[in-house]
Amino acid sequence: MGDSPGARLRAFRASLDLEQRELAATLGVSASGISMAESGKSNVSKKLTDKLFSVYGVSPNWLMHGVGEMLIAKQRFQGRTSVVSPPDYNQPAHGDVQIDGVDFQRIKRFEVSGSAGKGALVESEKVIDQVAFTSSWLLRMGINGDLAALIEVRGDSMAPGLLDGSLALVHFTEHEVESGHVYAFLLDSELFIKRLALIEGGYLVISDNPSHQPYKIVGTDADRLFVHGRIRASITSI
Repeated sequence: MGDSPGARLRAFRASLDLEQRELAATLGVSASGISMAESGKSNVSKKLTDKLFSVYGVSPNWLMHGVGEMLIAKQRFQGRTSVVSPPDYNQPAHGDVQIDGVDFQRIKRFEVSGSAGKGALVESEKVIDQVAFTSSWLLRMGINGDLAALIEVRGDSMAPGLLDGSLALVHFTEHEVESGHVYAFLLDSELFIKRLALIEGGYLVISDNPSHQPYKIVGTDADRLFVHGRIRASITSI
């Protein structure tokens, strides 16, 4: 097949049964440049190498050094070809957008931190970004996306389920405490993310991290506790 880049370029062109001018037109280069490169009168340029890779998937390693297969197009990452369209507003529980026919709903992320440690002040209720979930998943989970939000977890008392820095999905419709679930709740001006259990006169606050002991909030202190919603899922980096 030849032991020079020019010879390999000529072999590739022959495999496509193309004239030099035809290959040049496809690549957007001059026919004389192709001729000079094939004959060895000029080097195969990086521009030509990049064009051959981009258009045909010709391996630069094969072309310049004779190493590997001629074509590596199947190994290349393909660009996104998804079709984005508005949702079908005639369908119940439709999302905000359709991608390839699948409904997605955007959940707002607020600039708020909930403590899974010693306590963290509510910072603001500013929306800083949004994360898309499939509408079908939200429906299966019984989550109303319009009444849900993502907030950041601070502290390690709910590890390993909720790690420091992870995002917790709060469902605001679930503000009645059922023992054993995790809730986002306010106590005075502090927002906490903890597991709650109902006890006589108030609540038992439980951390999943065994190094943090449970504690009670009862009596008039329990009256100051306001449940924002139940934590239904989390997004954690690893």
